[in-house]
Amino acid sequence: MARRGWETINAVSGAYAVLTVLDLLFGVRSSTPLIVVTLLFFVGCTVPVPAGSLSN
Repeated sequence: MARRGWETINAVSGAYAVLTVLDLLFGVRSSTPLIVVTLLFFVGCTVPVPAGSLSN
């Protein structure tokens, strides 16, 4: 599945939001490996939800 346009922006914004929460709650400072991990985490959480599954 390719992520393009707004999906990419949403994934990156979500990853940085996770980083911000980690920093606020646990004092975790941002680093390149942590950015990649949170980006993969956020994408992994959003990919399993098929586009049509929310509208019944």
